[in-house]
Amino acid sequence: MGLDREKRDSHTATKQRLAKGKVVRVRYIGCSDAQAKWGGCDDPREQLVAGEVYLVEDKDVHGWHTRYIIDGQGYNSVCFEEIPEVMP
Repeated sequence: MGLDREKRDSHTATKQRLAKGKVVRVRYIGCSDAQAKWGGCDDPREQLVAGEVYLVEDKDVHGWHTRYIIDGQGYNSVCFEEIPEVMP
């Protein structure tokens, strides 16, 4: 139960940063067939490079998954890890 709450809190914080115009960066970590295709998401394995960092343009939170919008494509968030903001 704690993990679900942490994940939800993380998504809420990301959405707030996006709303405030702050850049959200994520690292693509790869994914399985099921993760790539879950919820009608685009397949990042055909477009992105594992280990590379990408900017999130928007974030769509659904009941069972979250979709990161990167370069106009919607990818399942489980295929990424967020890069913490560096405070000046």
